[in-house]
Amino acid sequence: MNAQEALWYPITVIGPGWWLLCSAFALPAAVLLFLTMIMNEKMSALLLSRVLILGSLVCFGLIPLNSGWMPYGVMFASVGGLLTTVLIATKWCDRTDKWEVLRRLAPRRNRSEHAHARGTLERNSQ
Repeated sequence: MNAQEALWYPITVIGPGWWLLCSAFALPAAVLLFLTMIMNEKMSALLLSRVLILGSLVCFGLIPLNSGWMPYGVMFASVGGLLTTVLIATKWCDRTDKWEVLRRLAPRRNRSEHAHARGTLERNSQ
């Protein structure tokens, strides 16, 4: 028995009940996550990662209907997990200025360029 057969063995022994069990956990989790998000969250990058994970739960919940949902669920979970990991690693949610990291990457302009870009240079010189 190779590694792939060993990993699929419990699933094949349980049969379709495995996917029903997956659905029984994924769909209620998706509903609870959705309710939590719409009741408590404002639009943010963290909300986007939660929406991606929510998409994966919905896809996993639909596997008993059509196994074609599995790769989409894996992709949503992977992208949502990556985004969440980046947000945690950069301490995004603890920042008071969420865009500080991106501003540090952008080239700095001097004050006169800022004023000119906003059109206030001409008004201030009068």
